[in-house]
Amino acid sequence: MPHCDFVAKYGIDYFEISMNAQYELTKRFSCEFSIRPFIVNEQHKTLQVLYKWMNYEDPHIRRLCSEGTRPRLP
Repeated sequence: MPHCDFVAKYGIDYFEISMNAQYELTKRFSCEFSIRPFIVNEQHKTLQVLYKWMNYEDPHIRRLCSEGTRPRLP
């Protein structure tokens, strides 16, 4: 999970690389918290990517889309 925190903190200016990193990392960890700074800073671009991902076969990728866009997590 510290990898996801790193992407959220230092990757905000590197959108494409960071989104690819979160895609790969979320298969192993939960990146739903680290996707939120991207939604705040690049809402339209981030939601476009998440919209594509929400139908992927991998349930971890779909979970990133659903849980990462929730305003409040348990």
